[in-house]
Formats: sequence, C-alpha cells, structure tokens
Amino acid sequence: MLSYVLNNWRRHREDRGEYATKLLDKFSTAVLFDGWRDFDRSQWLIPRDYEPLVVWEARTWLLREGWRRHGLISVYERPAHALHPHVARKLARQAAAHVSR
Repeated sequence: MLSYVLNNWRRHREDRGEYATKLLDKFSTAVLFDGWRDFDRSQWLIPRDYEPLVVWEARTWLLREGWRRHGLISVYERPAHALHPHVARKLARQAAAHVSR
C-alpha cells in the first residue's frame, strides 16, 4: 500500500519524459517519507515550487512500523496492479493480531 501511494506515478509511467531524471514524485509526500531503501533524504534538494502536503501520523501498527518487517521501499519500485486475495487476507490477519496486543 505504501509503495502504491508513494510510487504510483511510476505505475502510470509519469516517471518518463519530463520527469525521467527524478527519483521522487514532487507532487506527493514521498520527500517526507523515511522508509526508502536507496534514497537519503538529506541529499534531496526540495524544489523551490514544492508545497508540503498535509501529512497525518499513522494510527495503525501496520502503517507505523509493521510494514518495515518486509524491508524498506525502493524509490524505483513500481506498484503492482493488485494483491492476490490470499495475500491480502493474510496481511489483514497479521495487522489485526498486532492491533489487539
């Protein structure tokens, strides 16, 4: 889910053409995300025309920290079309188990 939100521009091939040299979508909250595998935020030059978006703290364990168990996200990752229903159910059960703790 995080990859979809942060890298959806790649799925729609918006990282081609004019933005081909960009690692992150300047119209998303990707620049504020601290879970990139291959990107150091301290080296990111925020574009002059960047307007920070409103960002809310994650309220669920899965969005706060649980996703990190599967590894950090690559800036080059292209979101898949959809999770297989079996995988989606398994992730939902894992998240529910951690919330109830």
